[in-house]
Amino acid sequence: MKLKTLILASSLVTSLTTLANDEIDYTWLEINYTNLQSDIFGSNYFITLDGSYAINDDFYLSADFSQANQNSGSSFENSYRFSLGFNKAIADKTDFYAELGYRWYDSNSNGGILATIGTRTILSDKFELITALDYQDYNVSGFGDYIDGLNAADEGFSLGVSALYKFNKNSSLHFGLKEKASNVSPTIGYRYSW
Repeated sequence: MKLKTLILASSLVTSLTTLANDEIDYTWLEINYTNLQSDIFGSNYFITLDGSYAINDDFYLSADFSQANQNSGSSFENSYRFSLGFNKAIADKTDFYAELGYRWYDSNSNGGILATIGTRTILSDKFELITALDYQDYNVSGFGDYIDGLNAADEGFSLGVSALYKFNKNSSLHFGLKEKASNVSPTIGYRYSW
């Protein structure tokens, strides 16, 4: 519930923020560590190499490779995602975005769809706020149930909020939280934009 309140407050700040016109970047490469439990240094986590490429001012492609680790390294699962995204400015410093994608696994032929809508807002020259409402529908079993920090046996909607702290135009630190069925998964990562 606290994360839902935080996302609502973030959305309000997003709609009220009008700072100097800085561009929100949709071409970047990022590496992330996400824990599947609330304890960020627990034994169930995954590492993701994530990227996005702006096709034009309104559309972008994104993809990722994830390697999940369960039970302190006793089992691993590789997964892949490909998505098409759309973005549109809705305020001076805020973009609305939507993505539709597909994820699949090395270990079996099952996969499923992903859909995301959200906002990206530049709060200052150092901070960007990102909100997300995700829908996931997977036909997976076993270890593959762990997707994007969430248990896909609980398919449906999730809420996320994250922030970028920008060291300079190209480098930033990414922090995020995602909630599904009262489980919160923290993420930390590094993003390089160009």
